[in-house]
Amino acid sequence: MDYSISKQDTLVIKGFAICAMLWHHLFSQGGDYCTFTLFLAQIGKVCVSLFLFLSGYGITTQYQNFRLKNHTPKESIIDSNTIQFIGKRFIHFYSSYWVIYIIFVPLGHFFFERNIIDLYDLTNTYKNIAKDVLGIAGYQSYNITWWFNKLIIKLWIAFPLLYFLISKLKIAIPLLLFLCTWSFFPCFSNDRDLIEYTFIFSLGIFSSLYIKNINVCCNRIPLHTITFLASIFCILFTLNRQFCYVPFFVGTKMDALLAPLICILFVVINKSFNIKFNPFFHLGKHATNIYLLHTFIQGYYFKDFIYAFRNSILMFAVSLSICFTISIIIEFIKGKFNNSNFIIKLYEKLHLQ
Repeated sequence: MDYSISKQDTLVIKGFAICAMLWHHLFSQGGDYCTFTLFLAQIGKVCVSLFLFLSGYGITTQYQNFRLKNHTPKESIIDSNTIQFIGKRFIHFYSSYWVIYIIFVPLGHFFFERNIIDLYDLTNTYKNIAKDVLGIAGYQSYNITWWFNKLIIKLWIAFPLLYFLISKLKIAIPLLLFLCTWSFFPCFSNDRDLIEYTFIFSLGIFSSLYIKNINVCCNRIPLHTITFLASIFCILFTLNRQFCYVPFFVGTKMDALLAPLICILFVVINKSFNIKFNPFFHLGKHATNIYLLHTFIQGYYFKDFIYAFRNSILMFAVSLSICFTISIIIEFIKGKFNNSNFIIKLYEKLHLQ
């Protein structure tokens, strides 16, 4: 069996991660809900590690294809082709991010009492706006859940170096980052998020680079055994994440071990048992937009409306439906202007000159 993560698998897992993210942000602050709802809300934080693992895996697969197409030297850490590749990654991100920003930030300022001046700090307003427009404001963003933008931008910038090191030193780099994550080794940064999540991003890079070796190893083990073990460890890691049976391996740090197992289960179920996850697949196509806009819907502008339903499943369904519908409308409008492709073509022309 091929354990590689296809584009379809990626969209399915992203769709699942989006649902986990919405549930996490709806109920992680507690409230008058059943214990199981609150338990799932805490587990929903695994969405961050899922996105980062898929990002590391996907960008590596795309980069390998790009290097073959452009005959990039194997020994090169960074060159003009690599800069062009990373540049396209940023263009795709900003073409989505800026559309959401232009729509929802003015909307909040003029109609929902989220005053830009107050939220961006009166003393450094323009500087903080500029940082947020670039996606590097972190937890000082207009939208608190946009802290992830700063993290993923740093990881994309670090990608060429991580790719080069992992291609040379193999598992040693993820292992070193794992030790940094768990404070068993001196840390390379004072950025808590970067320290905590670089490991799972690097694990995605490693998995993509050495997927053939992983296939050889996994195919020596019966499929039902892999499925069983992945399921058992998912349950054990989830329980330990919450209840701390084993010291150190608790909280969000556990997500870096949990996320790859979830990906394995989705790949096995999809490819071996031919079970389709069409709802997740379609949600995955809109994962970026839903991530960028969902907090405006369920946390800022329509919070009272969403929470008025009281029933957790109904609240989740309403929030997801609104976010999904808005994303479809945004993509329809973007399709008419085709802004991302236009910018990429312009970038390539400038790059060739």
